[in-house]
Amino acid sequence: MNRTLKGLALAAAAVFVLVLAVSALQTQAQDTAKDPVCGMSVKIATAKYTSDYKGTKYYFCSEGCKTSFDKDPEKYLDKKYVPKPDEQKPDGASCSCAACATKK
Repeated sequence: MNRTLKGLALAAAAVFVLVLAVSALQTQAQDTAKDPVCGMSVKIATAKYTSDYKGTKYYFCSEGCKTSFDKDPEKYLDKKYVPKPDEQKPDGASCSCAACATKK
């Protein structure tokens, strides 16, 4: 019986550690968001540009990407849309983020 209790305690401890590890991974994954216009990864905590659309908050690397999204959000949320960082945005504004500049 004593072995059974030790085994259960060990199993419970293993499950607890596993739950903590999964929680940490989920938190890490939620630290960034994908800019729907250029595809760049944006840190949520420091994002300067955001838009709320249909109850969801979107994060952008630059004012240009936010402006483009705000003018036509459905275009950038369409599953068929492929981010093109070197493409000119409406009104001639191009993405000014470092990641997009290096892809030109």
